[in-house]
Amino acid sequence: MGDNDPEKGELLSENNNETYYETEDDEEEMTREERMGFSGKNGLISSSPGTVYDRTTVLIEQDPISLEEEEEEDEEEEEGYQVSVECEDCEVILADHVIVTMSLGMLKKFHETMFRPSLPHEKVSAVQMLGINTTDKIFLEFEEPFWGPECNSIQFVWEDDAETESLTYSEELWYKKICSFDVLYPPERYGHVLSGWICGEEAIIMERYDDEIVAETCTDLLRRFTGNPNIPKPRRMLRSRWGSNPYIRGSYSYIRVGSSGADVEELAKPLPYPESTKATPMQILFAGEATHRKYYSTTHGALLSGQREATRLIEMYQDLLRGKDGQDGRTQQTTY
Repeated sequence: MGDNDPEKGELLSENNNETYYETEDDEEEMTREERMGFSGKNGLISSSPGTVYDRTTVLIEQDPISLEEEEEEDEEEEEGYQVSVECEDCEVILADHVIVTMSLGMLKKFHETMFRPSLPHEKVSAVQMLGINTTDKIFLEFEEPFWGPECNSIQFVWEDDAETESLTYSEELWYKKICSFDVLYPPERYGHVLSGWICGEEAIIMERYDDEIVAETCTDLLRRFTGNPNIPKPRRMLRSRWGSNPYIRGSYSYIRVGSSGADVEELAKPLPYPESTKATPMQILFAGEATHRKYYSTTHGALLSGQREATRLIEMYQDLLRGKDGQDGRTQQTTY
């Protein structure tokens, strides 16, 4: 579903740049996830995903060092909390439940030191087996378009690479991994903007250069492949740096060779495992795109995973309340 058509479905988002829609076709036979559509192009969906990130990265921005399960029963009874979050500034946050939303890259780097007690072997194995890589975007904004009105994309093909067996380039040739620049439409919304893609080790190299060098390199590429030496430098450039961001360490996850969807499901399981302990369940829950088996590597997968963990907790407390009400009812009947 790309276009905003009120007759096609019910709008779920209330802002002007809608992202999600709920269809009315065969609604009883469709799951919530199947009724979620994703619109937009080149990652410029709307401001709403930014709002999601702002809320789900609060703990990461505080630079958490550990998630520590309380071990002293007396302390648990006195405080009434199951989990403590120890931050870099030595602040300790006590909680009944913690939902961990950090990226797979963060888990790979810090899982051994971030959790006490340590993560179970099965979850560590899932963290290690799943892959995460870096894909960056480079946005170039021009005063006026140098491309024609029918142009949708400028593709780069290097003839001298046709026979190469190497999957990576040397550091000085990082720009060869930029495969294309797409034209963002409509210009009334975005301006005259090109969106370029770069991935892998070359993306990490690109992140190390300053904006001026990246802008000049991209301009030289465009001049070379279009044959137009008069293409001006962009008036502005914006790029992502997912790989070098110390709180992200990669763009998004993928199922690499040797792993499977079962690893994604294992990563999503709350701790402690109910079959291995009588401790209070769901003390630590896991969300984020890497924990969604169907929509990993996507923004909507991250959003749905957060809703999934919230639903786990809601249902757990609903069951507890129903159990308590049932016990109260049996007590009353016995009394009378």
